Amino acid sequence: MKLAWKHAGAQRPRMVLFYALFLSANIVIAFQPIVLEKIINTVQTGGEDAIRRVLMLAGLYPGRIDLGVGRAPGTSGKVAHLLQRDRRQMPPNDFPEQLDELLTYLKGSDIEPHLLGSSQDSSIWAAERGLPYVFADFIYPAGEPFAAYYRENCERPYVSICVWAICAATDEEALRLSYSARMLLLCLYRGRFIPVPPVKAAEEFLKHEGLPPEELPGGRRLITGSPEKVRREIEAVATDYGADEIFVVNVMHDHQARMESYRLLAGAFL
Repeated sequence: MKLAWKHAGAQRPRMVLFYALFLSANIVIAFQPIVLEKIINTVQTGGEDAIRRVLMLAGLYPGRIDLGVGRAPGTSGKVAHLLQRDRRQMPPNDFPEQLDELLTYLKGSDIEPHLLGSSQDSSIWAAERGLPYVFADFIYPAGEPFAAYYRENCERPYVSICVWAICAATDEEALRLSYSARMLLLCLYRGRFIPVPPVKAAEEFLKHEGLPPEELPGGRRLITGSPEKVRREIEAVATDYGADEIFVVNVMHDHQARMESYRLLAGAFL
């Protein structure tokens, strides 16, 4: 089993994963506290401390830490601008140099970084350096050509994909539970940052969009359904990418429903 944690600034999820390592014998943590724009500039919060934290955990739990490295801060353009090294001008496109600097820092450790991405650039950089590649299908659901390029040009390719999925007892209930995320994404695209809305409020909001809820928002792949349906669709996506590994993410308003979604999904694959 593998747990994935992406958000470097969140303290409580970090502690949950520490407990998961301590209380289990075989759970692997896919750990992504590293966004290079923040790490290389050690003045920024979370710089070298994040790397040292990962190295410490890898020493305590050998073979159970996968390190993800990403370029985008995963936030708004304004926040991304604030994270730049020099905010007086547009940042240089020096991610490859930053990545090489990090790989040099980690040389000799037991950690093999996985490069995260949602564009063609990331597939090229991962292939050039022989790194495992994790593609964010939940951001850009048309990355099969990028994965194909990576497999063809990497000496030892290893492709993971991250898909968005919700499981429930019925297809109808799973679709309804997805309404919260659909409203959240639509508002985000329109420049409105809102908390995850309750399902009922999201349902009312989506009624005025003029399209069936399952078609919203455009340009995103949101898999929903019963365990059998979700498994079929995830396996189809994995086949299209030639994926060796799958991550699943989602956004839901109700925590218990989210836990049940993951429980049903795990049962469908185990």
